[in-house]
Amino acid sequence: MKAIGRILSFGYRWLLQPALVVAIIVGGVWGAKRIGALRPQEKKVERPIYAPLVRAEPVRIGDAPVVIRGNGTVHARTQVMLASQVSGKVVSIHKNLRAGGTFQAGEPLVVIEKSDFELAVKRAKANITSAQTNLDVRKAEAKAARDEWESLNPGTEPPALVARLPQIRAAEAAVAAAETALKDAELALGRTTIQLPFAGRVVAESVDVGQVVSPSMMLATIHGTDALEIPVPLATDELGWIRLPGENGPEGSSVEIQARIAGAPLTLAGRVTRIEGEIDSTTRMAKVVVTVDADSLNARARTRVLPGLFCDVAIRAGELKGVARIARASVRDGGKVWVVQNGALRIVAPEVVRAEERELLVRGLEDGALVVTSDLEVVTDGMKVRVAKQEQ
Repeated sequence: MKAIGRILSFGYRWLLQPALVVAIIVGGVWGAKRIGALRPQEKKVERPIYAPLVRAEPVRIGDAPVVIRGNGTVHARTQVMLASQVSGKVVSIHKNLRAGGTFQAGEPLVVIEKSDFELAVKRAKANITSAQTNLDVRKAEAKAARDEWESLNPGTEPPALVARLPQIRAAEAAVAAAETALKDAELALGRTTIQLPFAGRVVAESVDVGQVVSPSMMLATIHGTDALEIPVPLATDELGWIRLPGENGPEGSSVEIQARIAGAPLTLAGRVTRIEGEIDSTTRMAKVVVTVDADSLNARARTRVLPGLFCDVAIRAGELKGVARIARASVRDGGKVWVVQNGALRIVAPEVVRAEERELLVRGLEDGALVVTSDLEVVTDGMKVRVAKQEQ
């Protein structure tokens, strides 16, 4: 009996008990599968891939005018110090010979008493008459002496002294000197009326009626109003765009000038006429000189456009063919541009033809291409993006 009990105990421990454990595990796995099969199946939902939203502007390929912008101060092209060339008392002055006054070309500005100079002219004319009479006498004496010599010495040339040649040459020199003295007197008489060959404006004056003036005495400072100039500082890179007179035409680049007079805007026309002879050592900029077209100044502007007036200028320097305008903000480090193509971002490097203050003129973009103007933290070539304007 003990032997049978030992056999049964051994069989339960090593055979039946492991079999029961395996059966319980198999039953549990089977039950779990049955329960899972009875549950309703959840549908799988695919989450959309996130695409960042960007702002983009379409570009247009076309012709773009090259406009160089700058500013400068109006200068008078002509400035003179009015001075007397003769001595005398001032008997009259131009009614506008006062600071700010204007006058036309050829108008008498200062008139000096003429009496002494008119007398000098009369004396010079009298001297000419006297010298000419003396010359006539010498020539008559010479003819009589020559006739007498030929009657005594036929066929022989008379000596110079007999022919009165030295006396005639002296008399001719006296006539020439008298004529020169007359021209000098007439020139001095003409200088008693002081005038200028151009229209101008008086900056300052120091002369009045009754004042005695002397040669080289300064009477007034005058600016010419027939031509005004505006030196415009520009970066040396811009000089290649400027057209000067004689380069591809008789005239330089046309210029639009904007100024304000008494709070009102004023538009003037001008031309580039030259480039000054050196680059500023401090700013490293060159000065392009714009001459204001006098015909563009009406009567009101002529009296108000003064030297020292500040102006903005726009120089039309030609035209670029087949370029696109893009904002400076759309250009990334290294000159790269982000372009949206078929919902994907592409990184391209267009050719920058010209850089302006707020825009760039470039080649290498397709017409209608969308250029990204907003910023992104992470960018890869080909990444999906959404364009804000297309979703509105």
